[in-house]
Amino acid sequence: MTNSISFAGMGSGIDFDSLRQALMLVERQSLTRITDKQSLLKQKRDAFKDIDSRMDSLKTTLSSLLDYTSTNIFNKISATSSNTSVLTATASTSAEAGTYDVRVKNLAQAESVISATGASAGSFTAGYSGTDLNTIIESNITQLGSLHRRDNSAAFTNEDIGQLSIDDGVTGPVSIDLGATLTSSNTVQDAMNEVNNQLSLAGSAVTVSLNASNNGLLFTSGTGNISIADGVDGKQTATKLGAATADLVDSPIDGGDLDPSIQLDSNLSALNGGDGVSDLTSGITLKLGTSSQNINLSTATKVSDVINSINTSGLSVTSSIDSGGKGFRIDAGTSNLSLAIEENGGTTASDLGLFGDSHVLQIKRASDSSYFRVFLNGGYDSNGADLSLNDIRDSINAVSGKTFSSSVVDSRLLIQSNDVGTANALQLKDNALSGGIFEQLGILINDASDDTTISNDFANNNELGGYLQTGSDAVFSINGITITRSQNTGITDALSGVTLNLIAPSSSTGSNFPTDYASTTLTIKKDSNSMANSIESFVNQYNSAIDLISSDININPEGADGILATESLARSLRDNLVNGVTALNPDLGYTYRSLFELKDSEGNYAFQMSDSGNGKIELNKTALTNILDEDADSVAKVFRYDSNSDGNIDGGIAYSLNKYVASYADSPSGVLQQQMDSYQSEIDNLDDELIYQQEKLDAKDAALKKQFATADQLVSSLQSQSNYISSQMLQLSKN
Repeated sequence: MTNSISFAGMGSGIDFDSLRQALMLVERQSLTRITDKQSLLKQKRDAFKDIDSRMDSLKTTLSSLLDYTSTNIFNKISATSSNTSVLTATASTSAEAGTYDVRVKNLAQAESVISATGASAGSFTAGYSGTDLNTIIESNITQLGSLHRRDNSAAFTNEDIGQLSIDDGVTGPVSIDLGATLTSSNTVQDAMNEVNNQLSLAGSAVTVSLNASNNGLLFTSGTGNISIADGVDGKQTATKLGAATADLVDSPIDGGDLDPSIQLDSNLSALNGGDGVSDLTSGITLKLGTSSQNINLSTATKVSDVINSINTSGLSVTSSIDSGGKGFRIDAGTSNLSLAIEENGGTTASDLGLFGDSHVLQIKRASDSSYFRVFLNGGYDSNGADLSLNDIRDSINAVSGKTFSSSVVDSRLLIQSNDVGTANALQLKDNALSGGIFEQLGILINDASDDTTISNDFANNNELGGYLQTGSDAVFSINGITITRSQNTGITDALSGVTLNLIAPSSSTGSNFPTDYASTTLTIKKDSNSMANSIESFVNQYNSAIDLISSDININPEGADGILATESLARSLRDNLVNGVTALNPDLGYTYRSLFELKDSEGNYAFQMSDSGNGKIELNKTALTNILDEDADSVAKVFRYDSNSDGNIDGGIAYSLNKYVASYADSPSGVLQQQMDSYQSEIDNLDDELIYQQEKLDAKDAALKKQFATADQLVSSLQSQSNYISSQMLQLSKN
């Protein structure tokens, strides 16, 4: 027979791990108690959060009842039309109650113009010649060929430079032949030097210089007398210089303005009668189609500097001196692009005589303060194609802030005002006085002296251009008074405090207005429906808050209690809300002191307490609307009143209830927020406790593991000894 000790498991065979786990399970019950407490606190916190949200919504509806401003719900006025397909209206609090007879003869129409059938605009190349810059003579720069004859304004040529006969009345006539030594390419200084040298050699007391205006020649005699005559060569040089006299005359003789042309090497200081260019710092803005470039002229001193700066601007333009030699010229290098030269914040363009444009269309409404400028941009190909209607349409619609629009309909250009009425009638200005784009299209009349008159041809032949529809005003009547307005909607000045919107003409049985036109009745009165809706919103929000709180504080003997059943704060809140809404206002002589006194003429009460018993109220909206129709001011004083007429609300059910609700719902100082913060603080503390307890349990678990490991080794050792003894005893028994 064999005696042995047998254990299941590792080492000793004893299941120390299951024993440790069982011991730790008991220890962890402390954690469960903490998490259960946390869960309850979170549920209460969230319940109060829901209540706080309902209270915020209740406060919002109370605020609308307390509003004493222009949006005061008890001052709202309704405007009701008997035929909304003809007329609609809204009314402000300043509108006077009344009933009005409104009849609409016709609606205001927007003006539109259209091009003639098949009309098109030819290709163009824009160019602009500036104004006469009135340059002065720069004696060492101005050439004789840039001067203009005094007898017919033609420019001097070599054929005009000839003999002069000058006499000081003492030494006798001196004949001077300028043509022998000078040509039109010589400077004015060369000519004056020649005259003065020959006079001096002849002993004459006469000298020549520039006049005070620096635009012509001044002949002065030391003797006080002078005579100047044309020479015998027939070139009439003296006459052409404006200096010829019939006989001896008093000295000096001012030949007058020789109207010099500008030259490439002319100094800018010689322009504008010698005043020069006052502003070169700002520069100019050059526009070509939709491209734009600012030209810096701050370092320019000569005419050539301006021309070179423009020609190297990067735009496809060429600048030069104009054909008359009096100003600048700019030409586009590409067809069908509008050209404009504008100021860049100063007066540079004007000072240079270059403030203007070419082939820029102008459109506006009568009510606009100035024209909108339309820059044409495109329609050119290698074959020189004409500018298309689509190109013109796109350019018109690209204008920023425009008050009109354009489209192409049946291959015809249509331009229309964005607003109705004669005040918004279209005004167009062509790009050229004669043969401009709008004239080519038949929209403007074809008149060499008129670039703004819109054609009436379309009215007689719908294939021709001009007015498609003229702008017209709305015509309507109020109580028999005929009124016209350049608008159909938003009419605020026909009835005080009322905005009218005309939808369609009234039906009519004849042409006599307003008698033959059907009447639409416009009724202006207190807006009882809107007032009742606002009060209903308050009631609904109050009942919603009461429902939620009542559910949370409910004590149910047969089931689970509400989450806040033990919280006196929630119960107190519900009771105080009920007390607030059922309160009786002080007796100040007003018609009603309580919501539950509001009763219409048929004996129907507007408010009653609900049979639910939890403090909810029931609203009879029909009765409330009837009472508001009868006396809205008295209903308002139940909710809020100003007892001393100082403009500040100081009483009423909504006033008192709002103060109470605010004390609970206002964050962060409200009672509800403080309660939620208290719960959160406890939850946070329990989080810390959980961490502490978990650390203790982890330490205890580690200790048990160590203890049971030692025990396992000890038992395992004892088991080995037992097995040895058993083996020895078995051996002895065999012997």
